[in-house]
Amino acid sequence: LDDRKYWRTFNMNYQVFGKFSGKNSPITAGLYTAEDKLIYSITVDCGSKKWKSELIDPDDESDTVTTWLEGALESECTSGAEFDIWLKVHQPFMMSWIFDGQALQHETQTTYN
Repeated sequence: LDDRKYWRTFNMNYQVFGKFSGKNSPITAGLYTAEDKLIYSITVDCGSKKWKSELIDPDDESDTVTTWLEGALESECTSGAEFDIWLKVHQPFMMSWIFDGQALQHETQTTYN
């Protein structure tokens, strides 16, 4: 399926586990369609202790990647240490990334039943 809106509607969780190969190694993870089109991604830059999330607007046919959020890591990346990345798809159009227990977002969002 190539419908990006469709891929944003699942209530799914993805986990990735790994080991740092060096202090300046960037880590990138993303959610893509079956046709390899980006939906939402995260890049953690251990060297600068920063992270950013990127996405493509589902209504934009040009596939232009846009930086959504940026921030600082709370802890150092240590060579040889294990890490984890989680992508949580809560409900349509609501996703969040977690890196080593740090929510990679700003502020909070209230949802109601």
